[in-house]
Parts: sequence; C-alpha cells; structure tokens
Amino acid sequence: MGIDIQDVERLVIRVLLNDPDALVMVTDALPEARYFADARCAAVYRAMQDLAQQTVPPNPATVADVLGVELVRIQELAIGYSAKDAREVVYLAELVGREGQRRLLQEALREATELAAMPTDDVAGLAFTAMQMVAGTSAELSNRRDPAVAEVGKQLDQQVAEAARSGGLLGAATRLPWLNDKTGGMTPATVWVIAGPYKFGRKTSLARNLVIDACRAGAAVDFFALEGNRVSTYAGLWAMLATDRLLKWQLPDEAHLSDTFVMRGMRSEMQASALAEARRELEGFRLFLYDGRDGIGTTERIAVKLRRDQMLQGVSVMVVDYLQLIGTGRLFDRLEASTHAMQRLIVEQEICGILIAQLNESTIWQMRADQEDSYSPGIKGGGDPAAAADYLFRTLISQNDPTDLKIELKLARHARPGYCNVRLNEQSGHVIRQI
Repeated sequence: MGIDIQDVERLVIRVLLNDPDALVMVTDALPEARYFADARCAAVYRAMQDLAQQTVPPNPATVADVLGVELVRIQELAIGYSAKDAREVVYLAELVGREGQRRLLQEALREATELAAMPTDDVAGLAFTAMQMVAGTSAELSNRRDPAVAEVGKQLDQQVAEAARSGGLLGAATRLPWLNDKTGGMTPATVWVIAGPYKFGRKTSLARNLVIDACRAGAAVDFFALEGNRVSTYAGLWAMLATDRLLKWQLPDEAHLSDTFVMRGMRSEMQASALAEARRELEGFRLFLYDGRDGIGTTERIAVKLRRDQMLQGVSVMVVDYLQLIGTGRLFDRLEASTHAMQRLIVEQEICGILIAQLNESTIWQMRADQEDSYSPGIKGGGDPAAAADYLFRTLISQNDPTDLKIELKLARHARPGYCNVRLNEQSGHVIRQI
C-alpha cells in the first residue's frame, strides 16, 4: 500500500502546531508552503512562516488569527499529536518536500508540453521558452542561485560598505583595539576557540566580556551554559556591568562584585545603585541564556535553539561553555563530533561562534626546542577544537598580579599570532582596559 502524502502533510502540520520549535527543524526540507499538496496545510504552513518572521510564536490561536478563521478549525488539525510523530517530523517533512518538488517539476513539464503544442511558426522560440520554463523550475528546486562569483562579489560589496560604516570592522567590536585589529570584530561565519586547562585562565570571563561587547553593539546573542546554569551566567554578567559602573564612578574599593556576591544580596548603597543600573542595561540586551534544563546536551538541540533564535531574533553571535560537555561517550570522540558539528553550524548560519574548550597544555601549544618562550599550536587531529578554529586564543593570569590577564592568539587563519595584556577586575572578571 502506497503512502498518502496528504496524510503525511497533516502529520507534519499537527506536530508544528503543537511544537512551534519544530518549524526550524523542517525549514530546510520545506522552504515554501507550495510544497504542500493540501491547500489547507499550505495555508497553515504559510501563516506559521509569516508569524515566525514577525517574531510571533506560531500556535493554533495566532495561526487562526492570521488566516481569519475560527480557532476550532485550526485546533482540529492539532488533535492527535504524539511523541512518535514529533521524533519523526524531520523525516516526514523530507517526504513532503520530495513529493512537493516532484509535483512542481511535473507541473512545469506539463505547462511546457502545453506550450509546445501551440500552433506557431516560431518553433525555435517556442522550444527555447519551454526549456526555460523547465530549467527555471529545476534551478529553483535545487536551490541554485545566480552565478556564484557575481553573488560573492555582491556579498563582499555589502561587507565593505558595512565595515566602512563601523570603522573598518566586519563584525561587532570588542573593547580591545588589539583584538579588533586581529579579527575585524566578531565577524560572521568565524569560529573563535578560547582554550585552556580546567578552571584556569579566565576563559569564561573573557567570553562573558565579549558577550557584553556584542550586546552593546546591538547584536543578538545566544549563550549555551553547559557548565553552570543560566542564573549563574546572568549573575556573572550582572556583576561585570555593575563593576564597570563603580569603576567609572571612581569607587574601586566598592568594585569587588562576583557572581556569588550579587546572589547573596549583601551590598552597600553605591553597590546597590550600580547593580540597579546594570540590571536595567542587562535586561535591555538581546541575550538568550540556555542551560541543561533546556536540553542542550547535544549539538542537534543547540542547532534547533540557534536556528529558531536566528529566525525570530536575528542572532549573530553564539557562545558555548564548555565544548566537551556536549554529547556522550569517550572524551575524544564526543569532542571530535561536537567540534565538527559546531563548525558546520557556525558557517552555515553565518554567525560568530565563540567556543570555550578545556584542553590540556600539550594540546593547545607545544614548546619549540630552539626558543624557550616560543610556542606553536598543537593541532592533534579532528578531535582538537584548534583544527576548527579561525582564531585560537589562550588566556593566562599573571602569577604575580591576579588583575593582569594575558590573551594570546595562538593560531589565526587571517592574522599573525600575538598577544596583549589587559587589566581586569579580580572578583567579577570585568575587563577594564587594554594595557
């Protein structure tokens, strides 16, 4: 017995109405509503796409409002939802997509055949037009664009224009001139890896400072806190922003705020004022925090959250803390798998991805025998995040001064390695200035 594709279409719509997050998962297979043969399903899918573009959660009530129909008519399509259908929704969407492509191509062939049957003396012109009709549909279905070189040229022109408007940077600026010079800012489709041994070197502190810089530049950011949780991440960012204010108010003796300090609630009058201002700024950021409660333990779930937020919120920067906490199994195997998956995701979604990795000293750099203080990156194969990095950073706190942070660029595809020193607040990790 063959598959009734319209039954499959209704299954897909049923899942989407019950789980709006699944819309991101099926977008690649179903880029347009016309892939649905059932007119009702097509109308609902088109409405859900329109709602997503307007950052309105697509659900039976909002879909009914867009279509101007009674809510009960949309609720009928949502009845019968099952976990099994939800697990198979991508496969089901691919079935619908393939059948939709086949149907659209058949329609183009039928129209071309009807055109070729028309009485005319210009047979060559008729043949050309008919072939153009089929070729156009074929190119559209295979997602082919205009000539690749011309397309890339247009994109480059846009990047140059944007860089000129932002002082020569292609991405969100950081507060460190050295870092901006090396990277061009937090540029799209680039992988930043901040690496170092466990609980050493202020890796997360540097990443949080970059989050603040990106948000202050107007970027939308996804932060995946696999270590810790969204509350501790929020508290850490809150402490940094409050520290920034206390230092600007020339109150360094008050600026000893850590994430645990702000969560305890013990604060002076000036600290309370700084925290109140910092909270208002933080809550104005386009920042989305996720932790283990959101099921982000796999690259697939991270990809779903990111694609949804990119579609709804325009996310352009992502932070993953820590990379090797993704997945299960042996450390090397899961690090290899998660590294490759994150690299593909960052490039495909054209975002700046900041990946924090706990790596052994020998993995990050190797001492060169001929020069005591000269190091080279230790790339040990696919399992090493250094292999996927456009920029590999190592952070190191001075043994003599806990406020002196050295940021080393160990590896860069587009810049020479080097380092800079920054002054940071010992308690919050807030980067004060470049030394």
